[in-house]
Amino acid sequence: SSSAASDVYKRQLISHGYVNLDYVEAERLCGLAAAQGHAQAQFDMYGCFWQKDRAEARRWLGLAVAQGCAGTWLPTEPRYLSSLAVAQRELALILYEGLGGPKDHAEARRLWGLVASPDDGRDLWYPANGDARRPTSDYGDAHKSLGLMCQRGEGGPSDEDEALRHFDLAVARYSYSGNLGLQFERARAAAANIRDARVRGGLESMEE
Repeated sequence: SSSAASDVYKRQLISHGYVNLDYVEAERLCGLAAAQGHAQAQFDMYGCFWQKDRAEARRWLGLAVAQGCAGTWLPTEPRYLSSLAVAQRELALILYEGLGGPKDHAEARRLWGLVASPDDGRDLWYPANGDARRPTSDYGDAHKSLGLMCQRGEGGPSDEDEALRHFDLAVARYSYSGNLGLQFERARAAAANIRDARVRGGLESMEE
């Protein structure tokens, strides 16, 4: 049954790097659970196939996203990780780059929009330093990607105001997560460039 396959799969979870597992058997059980509609197993089949068959990996990921892959079960640390947002983010990048199939910028833009605007108010959290938790930079990545697509007119209309809004939100999200690396700097620079261009444009208009 689907329930039995899911229970066995949970006990043999393969997607989070745990040791002392029979990975061949675990992948087989994962495939059975995925074929019977287990959304998390479908998401993990995407990971199983990514290095050997990008098209098949993309198919499994699309199935997981379509039915709302909602929650990662971790055997050694039970907690909730909003894996739907993770799956949406991964699929958006795959569709944007055209990995394992044709590019689809419109769908990538839609998916990044869903990641950037969760309707349940949850943050994505990863464990850090024992029991401590830190928010991920996934929302920052989504806002930065949306800013670039709005700026370039990819997958939808070009909209500089909307691009600036997303770049500002990306900066805020990266700051909140403590991720002040390259992507934070790129989002901050993109917002600054738009504002600088507007200032220069205003000065030129005044001179005319």
